[in-house]
Amino acid sequence: MCSHSAVLAIVKLAGPGTGLTRVTDEQSICLERQLQVKVMAMDNQHKRLFDLINEFNDAVHSGRGRDADSDVLLRLIDYTRYHFSAEEKLMERLKYAGLPTHRGEHRYLSEKVQAFKKEFDAGNTNIAPELLKFLGKWLTNHIQVVDQKYSDFMNTHGVH
Repeated sequence: MCSHSAVLAIVKLAGPGTGLTRVTDEQSICLERQLQVKVMAMDNQHKRLFDLINEFNDAVHSGRGRDADSDVLLRLIDYTRYHFSAEEKLMERLKYAGLPTHRGEHRYLSEKVQAFKKEFDAGNTNIAPELLKFLGKWLTNHIQVVDQKYSDFMNTHGVH
C-alpha cells in the first residue's frame, strides 16, 4: 500500500520551496494505480498532464531561461484546456449528473493558473515553485477525489 506522503509526491519535483520530493520507481508505479480512473483516454491524458508539469519543473530548474519556461507553461495550459474539454464532453455525452460541479473545479484551476501565468509573464519567475506545488497537489487531489466519482459511472456505461 502506498503512503499518503508518496501520493503528494506524484510529480518528480525536487527544487527549493516546492515542498515535494522526487519519487522512486516503486512509488511511481503505486501512484499510477492510485490515480487511475479506469477510463483509458482520461488516464492517458492525466499522465500527459503530469509529464508536462514535470517538464515545466525541469525547465525552471535547468536555467534555460524564462522563454523556455514560458513555452512549457503555455503547452501545459493548452493541454489542460484540451483535457478539460475532452473530459467534459464525455460527461455531457453520458449525461453525468456531476458535470456542473466538475466543470466548476476545472474553472477554478483555469482561473488560478491564469493568475499565476499573468505574474510569470510580468517577470515574476519566483512564483514557479509555488505554481509547481499548487499544480501537483491540485491535480493529484482532483484525480483521486473528483475524477474518481465518475469512474464507476463511465465504466457502467461502457467507457473504459
